[in-house]
Formats: sequence, C-alpha cells, structure tokens
Amino acid sequence: MGGGGVGLVGRREALELVDTLLTGLTRPAPTGAAWLLRGGPGIGKTALLDAAAARAGAEAIQVLRVSGVEFEADIGLSALHQMLYPLRDLVDDLPSGQRAAMNQVLGLTDGPYPEPLVVSSGALALLVAAASRTPVLMLVDDISWIDTWSATVLGFVARRIAGHPILFLAAARPGGDTVFHRIGLPELEVAPLPGDEAAALLDARHPGLAPRARERLLGEAAGNPLALLELPALLTEPQLAGREVLPAQLPLSRRLEALFASRVRALSVPTHRLLLIAALEPAADLVTVLLAAGGADGPGGADAPAPTIDDLAPAEAADLVRADHADGQVVFRHPLIRSAVVQMSSSADRRAAHRALARVLRAHPDRRAWHLAEAALGPDEEVADALEEAAHRALARGSAPAAMRTLIRAAGLTPAPVDRARRLAEAAYNANRCGQLDIANRLLGEARRIHAATETTGARLSHEAATEASLLAYREGDVDAAHRLLVTALAAADSAVEADWVNETLFMLLVMCYHGGRAELWEPLVAARARLTATATAAASGGGSGAAGGVGAGGDTSGGGGTILVELMWLCHDTLGDPARTAHGARERLRATAAGLSSDPQPWQVSRLCFAAQYVDALDEYRDLCRRMVARERDDGSIISVISGLTFLAVDFYLRGQWDESAAIAEDGLGLVAAFGYQLLAGAFRFVLAMIAAARGDLEAARVYSDTTAAWVEPRRIVQQQAFVWHARAVAALAQGDYEDAYAHAVRISPAGTLVSHAPHALWAVGDLVEAAVRTGRLDEARAHVAAAKEADLAAVSPRLALLVAGAEAFVADGADRQAKAFEAALAVADAARWTFDHARLQLAHGEALRRDREIIRARRPLREALETFDRLGARLWADRARSELRAAGVTVAARPLSPSAVGLAAEQADAASAGADKGAGAAAGAGPAAAVAAGPGRSAGRVERLTPQELQIAQLAATGLTNKQIGEKLFLGHRTVSAHLYRIFPKLGITSRAALRDALDAYAADLADAAE
Repeated sequence: MGGGGVGLVGRREALELVDTLLTGLTRPAPTGAAWLLRGGPGIGKTALLDAAAARAGAEAIQVLRVSGVEFEADIGLSALHQMLYPLRDLVDDLPSGQRAAMNQVLGLTDGPYPEPLVVSSGALALLVAAASRTPVLMLVDDISWIDTWSATVLGFVARRIAGHPILFLAAARPGGDTVFHRIGLPELEVAPLPGDEAAALLDARHPGLAPRARERLLGEAAGNPLALLELPALLTEPQLAGREVLPAQLPLSRRLEALFASRVRALSVPTHRLLLIAALEPAADLVTVLLAAGGADGPGGADAPAPTIDDLAPAEAADLVRADHADGQVVFRHPLIRSAVVQMSSSADRRAAHRALARVLRAHPDRRAWHLAEAALGPDEEVADALEEAAHRALARGSAPAAMRTLIRAAGLTPAPVDRARRLAEAAYNANRCGQLDIANRLLGEARRIHAATETTGARLSHEAATEASLLAYREGDVDAAHRLLVTALAAADSAVEADWVNETLFMLLVMCYHGGRAELWEPLVAARARLTATATAAASGGGSGAAGGVGAGGDTSGGGGTILVELMWLCHDTLGDPARTAHGARERLRATAAGLSSDPQPWQVSRLCFAAQYVDALDEYRDLCRRMVARERDDGSIISVISGLTFLAVDFYLRGQWDESAAIAEDGLGLVAAFGYQLLAGAFRFVLAMIAAARGDLEAARVYSDTTAAWVEPRRIVQQQAFVWHARAVAALAQGDYEDAYAHAVRISPAGTLVSHAPHALWAVGDLVEAAVRTGRLDEARAHVAAAKEADLAAVSPRLALLVAGAEAFVADGADRQAKAFEAALAVADAARWTFDHARLQLAHGEALRRDREIIRARRPLREALETFDRLGARLWADRARSELRAAGVTVAARPLSPSAVGLAAEQADAASAGADKGAGAAAGAGPAAAVAAGPGRSAGRVERLTPQELQIAQLAATGLTNKQIGEKLFLGHRTVSAHLYRIFPKLGITSRAALRDALDAYAADLADAAE
C-alpha cells in the first residue's frame, strides 16, 4: 500500500493532513509540527508513513525514519542512532559538547554515556542544522518498541520544532503509555476502513470472490487493511470460489499472527487458558468461561491452576479483550485476536477446551453438540445425531446457513454410509437455500458417490431430489427435468420416514409448475394434493398424522407451523395455478394464515405468503414482513428468500407507482441473481424494469430487458416468464401507439375471449388486451374477453382486478353516455387510485373518450389528473398523450418537466421545448440541449431536476459520511439498493462522487428556492 499512497484506500482525511503539514515546511515562514498517528495493528499506520515519505521525497524534503523492533527495545539510544545517522556529516559543525555527545550516539567515538540533556539538545541542534539546508520529515514507526532513552530524546525534539521546517510523525498503537503519549502530541486516529472502502480494497486485490466468502472476509477483517490483503491468501481456491465451506476459524498468515503474537505469548498459562475458552465459544459468558477453564478436562489438564476472574486482567491490559461485567461477556478487541489465540494453541489444548465447554453447556444442546464434534477424534454416531438435531433446530429458527454447516460436520462424523449420504444431501439442500450452489452441487455429488459405492441407490430420499431439482431449475433453467425428478421422488417417498420432506418436495414441484406455465405440469401436483388430503383425513380419523399434515423442510417443528406451511402451499396452488377459477377468497385466507404466524416468522413462511399474494394483489399487506425478512436474511441467511423477497417488493412498488424504488430494488435483485447464480429468478426483475422503461419511453432499455429474458426462457419452455416478455412488449407497444403490435403480444399470453388455465399473468393483461383490441377495431374480441373476465368473476379476486375489468368494460361500452358512466364507475372502484399507473391510464382513456364526444369541459379534469400522475411517474410517452389531449381540449399545457426516470433518459433530459410559438420560446427550445449540457450532468438550463423524497433522504445521509450499509440499515434498504439510488442521484446533482454531495445539496436547495420564486 505504499508507492506514494497509490492504492491507499479510505485514508483521504489522513493524507490531506499530511499534505497540509508538508506544505507548511516549504512556506517562506515554515511551520514545524509533531503529530501522533494512533491505530490498531495492521490498520495502515505504516502505509500512511510510507505515503508521507513518498510525498516528501517528491518535494525534495529529507526523510529520516526509524522503526521500533522488539529485539532493540532494550538497547539504549538504538532508535536515535538509526534516525540521526544520515546526518553524521553535520556533527562537526555542532558546539563541542553537543558534538562529542552526538559522535558517541552515532558510534563515531568511544566514551561514557553523555548527559541526557546534552544528547537531547545536540539531537535538536543537529536536526535544525539539517533543516536549514532542506526541510526534514521525521518518521517514527511502532513507538512501543522504541528504547526508552531514544523515546525521551525524540519527545524532547518533538516539543521544540515549532518554527523550524521539521515535521515529526509517529505511529502508535492504542492504549500505550510512552513518552509520546505523555507529552500531549496532537493525534490522528487511524480507524478501520469503512465498509465501502474495505470492500473496494478487497475487490481490488482479490477480485472474483464468492459472495459468502467475500462477506466472511470483510466481517473477519473488520476494516483492517492488512487482514483484507492477507486473509484470502490462506484460503483454498474452492473456498474462495464458494465450492467449499470456510473454516470456523480463518487461518492467519505469519504477519497477521505476529500482530498479536507477542502480546498473547506474554500471558500466563491461566490467562491464556481463559482466552482460548472464550475464543472457542463466542456466546459464552464469564461464568461459563471460568467454569470450563477450571475443570480437570480444560486445556492444561488437572495439574493446571484454576483460573480466576483476575487472570483476565493482563489480557485486558494488553488490549486483547474487554471483560464486560455488566452483561458478563468476554469481548475480543478484534476478530483476528480470537483467530490468533486459537491458531497459537496446540490441537490437544483446543480439544481439551472443547471437551470442557461441552461439559458446562449441557443446558445448551446445540452449542454442546458442536463442541463435542470438535473434540472428537473420529466417527461418532451419537455426536453426529446430536448435530443433526441441532441443525433441525437451526432450521426452525430460520437459519439455513447454520443448518448447512452443522449437517456437513455431522456427515463427517457419521460412520454408516447411508446416513452420511442422507446428511450430506440435506446439507446440500440448505446450501442451495443460502446461495451456496457450488457447495450444494459438491455435497450432492458426494452423496451420489456414496450411494454408488455402497449400492444403496434405492435409499435416495426426496430432499436429495429436491436439491437436484433446485440446481437444475435455478442454475440451468431446466424446469422440465426438475419437474420429472420431483414427480418421481414423490411417488417413491415413504411418508412414514420422510414426512418432514414431502411438503417441501411438493412445494418445489409447485414452483416448477408455476415457472413452466403449462397445464399438464400441474396435473401430478393436483393428484398429490388429492392423495395427501385423503391420507390426512384417514390419519385424522384414526388418530394418527399423515404426511400432508407433516412439517415442511423449513424445519418448523413447533406445533402448528407445519399446518401453516401446508396451508401456504395450497394457497400458492390456488393463486398461481389457475387463479381465474381458484383464487376467489384467497386474500381472506391469506390474512387468516398470516395471523397465525409468529411475530418473527421464518423466511420461507414470508416468501410463500408473498408468493401466494402477488396475483391477488395483496403484496402491500405483507410489505413490512417482507422487508424485515430481506434485511434479516441478506447478510447470512436464506439468500433465495432474499431474492424472492426483492421480487415481491419490486412488483409491489411498481404496482403502487413507486417506480424509482421499484427499479432500484429490481437492480439489486439482478445483482444478487448474478452473484449467486439463481438465473431462473432474473426474469421477474427484468419484467419490472422493462415495464417501467416502456412506460417512461426508454424503449431500447425495455427491448433489451425483454429480449434478454426471451433468449433464456424460450428454448427452455419457461412459459410464465415468456408471459412477462409478451406483457412488457405489449405495454411498450401501447405506449408508442402501436396497437397492432400490442394486440399481437397480448393474445400470446391468453387468446381473446378466454382466460387460459394455469396462466396467472393473463389476469394482469386483461385490460391491455381489451384496449389493444378496441383500438385496432377488434370490438368483438374485446367484448369476448370482457365477458370471459366477468364470467370468471375476476373482480372478486382482488381490488386491482376489479379496476382492470371495470376499465375493460368501459372500453367496450356502447354509446358515449354509457361509456362515460362506465369509466366513472371504473375509476370509482374501491381503492382504485392505489394502483397508480392503471388508474391514470383509465383517466386518460376516459378523458380521450369525453373529448372525442365533444365533452370538452368534462374531459379536462381526468386528463389533468392523468397528466399529473404520468409526470410524477416519469411516464413520458403517456404524459405526452395526455398533454396532446389537453391542448385539444383548449388547455394551455406547460412543457414536459424533467423525468425522474430510474431507467435513464439521458437523451431526453435536455428537452425543454415549450408550447409557445414566440421567438423567445423558440430560442429556448432550440438552445435546450446545449444549455443542458453546459449546466452539467443531470441539470437543465433554468430548471431543477427534482430528487424523489427517498433520493433526497439518501443523499443527505451520504453527505454526512455514512456508508451505503449504514444508510440501508437506517432506511431498511439493501446496500445495493442505496448504491443504485446514488447512481441516479449523482447525475441529477451534476456530481461524480460522494465528496461533492454536501455542496451539491446546498446548491440544489438554492435552485429549488429560486424555482419557487
């Protein structure tokens, strides 16, 4: 990280201070200074001193440097010798007493040690003499290892260099008690790198890390630059690529271990014993640590003295730990100290510590099982069984990653091959859930090899099939192969053995049916539902419990949790399979089921609740649940639940007219899909982005989103996502007024006059198909489609569908009066305005119809309201139509305002053409693009491009110095969502970096004030 500060990440403030201080040396009236850089080991103090040296060298400033080392700490004046030796040619010019003292210090003459004051004054005189030729930079690194006499002399100098062109910079660790601390030098804290800068450094030096490995490394490094650079080098390529699980304790390089080694080695045996116990059990309190360390089975054995609470004091004094007596916890000052303590202990001591912890943690079976496993020397079915039970409890808490890691460890201790394969397959299933698809594939391969080697292929269980199907579908998009695999597994499943997995396999089958979008795919699921319902009924009448009432693989073993998962599964069946015929009453059933959830439901419960809610337009009722689930699971949870949750949020925000938020969430989701490999889930995000882009007039972006999805789903026969493509293309065509093309795409979702079964998206396209049909003269087809919607009673399925069907009825109504009343009735549907874009489109259609019938005055209100909504949404093409209609209705309409588009309308942002025909207006219109360019990115001449309320809030928080992650935590957004917002904010404010935010926001406020005047 040297090289003049090149690549020095996150140290702008420190480097600015260095530059300011160095500049003071070269002024006509130089100002000397002395500063202390304080920070933990590996934090980058040496790198800052390197940067200062490089900058000084570039300015012809002489650099004198000394680094404290442990073996010289007891050699008097050794550091001063190193610092001043380059100035030995100036010694002869000093007064005789000082000259003699300096010659002795520098080893040029022999003699008794001179008086300290003479040495100190001589060192100062020598430095002043050197500075008279050229400014001097003195650098002292790691002052804790500077010998005492040298430190005293350098402290004497540091207090007396003001007024001389001499800069003194010393680097110290926190908590030290040296001369430099006591003389009160001004200090600059060298803090850990903030999250964004730490990630940037890690990505620059170690690109291409798997997301989970990257997150773990960032967490363990805790902003320490040396750790960010060196921790990845100790991991294997499969671990870095996400194909193997990372170890519980990350290995440390020699340099990293050396940061703490001397302090750890200096501790007594009882103190080290306490630290090892605390390091191996992060959740342990002081009482537990003391009990474990005091037993005969603790590290050190029966002959070791029993540690007491006082034995922690040396570790606290060495700044290794903090004993929090208020909550009884032992807190390591840095995660790497924990790793160093473990790495520096022997394997025998570690096993003994694990045995001792297992002894005292009998009331905590999950933690006890893990410690028994770490203490084991070979296969042990009893311990493996305890670990498996712990994994299932982790699932009940909603932690798929913990379940995966525990099951892998259980498999490693399992003696019987069949049981080992079963545990590996179950671990693979949970690896798939938490985004570890490569690990899932590897674990599944190991299970298959065990079956092949032991000729137990018949013992393959349904969770194995569910894992394999998931990998086939999510990574490869082979929905049909996944479907066949699941149907076969269900037919062979033994519900008596696998009750916990039957429901999970059924749900996976339902997901494949949904994406496949073909009626024949649903038939085995319908048959399974009938069979399991019959089984459950028979079991209930006989007092038993069938598979249908069993627990899903979500691991919910608490009372009615399994019943909730079953109900959610069949709700998904009814709302996603053939909702035109089976979704009536689903909203009420969803509310009843949601009421039965705990206050902190499992991620798959929330995901399935929202999955069932989307096509009955009830997502807004569960938005808060979904957002909390996404926030909780994002860091180390079920990543597939996070991606699903982002899908539901993006759709919900789109339908509610919060398009900037929707687009940011969709981009966030696409980033996770790319990072973790869940390609099947990308289509929904691209659908939302295509719909927004089409409405906003970015037709090229809409085309790219749709074409990308089409290229992936069409060869794989993923019909549900083909419907996404057709719908987005239909809306894009409607926006352009190409009604023939719109009709052609809409009828591919469902032919006019029918609502195709098992095509849920046909419900959302009802209004678009009818409008396109009417505008192309296909009135019979339009009326047939309205009749089909009414026959299916879609209005009873959801308020939004009631709005769409009522609007479709208005399009086909006979006569001007009847049509006007029909539009008014549609717009009066309960909560109609909540569906912002749909509502505004009907207002536009209503106004158009009224104007055509010469009801000019009546037409103006719906047209104005539609225009206001379209402008707020940035729906440029629709707003243009509303403006044209208003002008035709005799209303003078201002030029289109700048769009708040989240999909990018850079080519359109300079369009300031006005309705006037006078010379001034013409000149303004003609000068628009050039003036906008001159005004800076995202700004147009004489006009302010407004930030949305959320953009303004994010910009203000970013201007205070908060990282994206910190902003996200405050606003309940993902850090990628915040990043996407900032990506759009910067051009609007005409800036390119966070550093300019504060000034840009001041200017923005002033612009708004001017615009208001």
